Amino acid sequence: MLDLARREQCQDLVRDLEIPNPWDFEVFCELLQERRGRPLEILPILTFHTGSPNGLFLPSDTVDRIYTVEGTSPYHREHIALHEIGHLLLKHQECGLSIAELAPALFPDLDPSLVKMVLGRSEYGDPQERQAEYFASLVLARVDERRVSRPVEDPDVVEVLGRLEASWGSASWQRRGSS
Repeated sequence: MLDLARREQCQDLVRDLEIPNPWDFEVFCELLQERRGRPLEILPILTFHTGSPNGLFLPSDTVDRIYTVEGTSPYHREHIALHEIGHLLLKHQECGLSIAELAPALFPDLDPSLVKMVLGRSEYGDPQERQAEYFASLVLARVDERRVSRPVEDPDVVEVLGRLEASWGSASWQRRGSS
């Protein structure tokens, strides 16, 4: 469980963020670049071995790099990126992967022990991961709140949603948003 101070820190951070309405992940990233005063690059990375994280962040003084796995849905990729952006904005200092996981992904031609010696990072505990996940969830909750408030205007979509509601009896699609 995430402690109260970390939850409040995330809530304050998300409250202060400019979140485009309607939601546009690319615009969100542009706004973050302006806020942080440096480029933010969202880059693909090959899938790690089973059980490894789906993303990582590598901050520097001049550019922030977010890596997300390829081959997943756009929504999932945005969620992964938002989790990693959470690490950046919350000033977590490490990328979240052990050297054993990071070395083959970024430096496939180098000996992992050499990479470990050069980078010298250690793993961090669960509180940072939980906080970054909470951050991503808060951003997406704000996005979903805005989606719910937009009416469905496409007549074909209205017809399909009406049939689904008639069949299933509940307008659950309205609670989740229409897009």
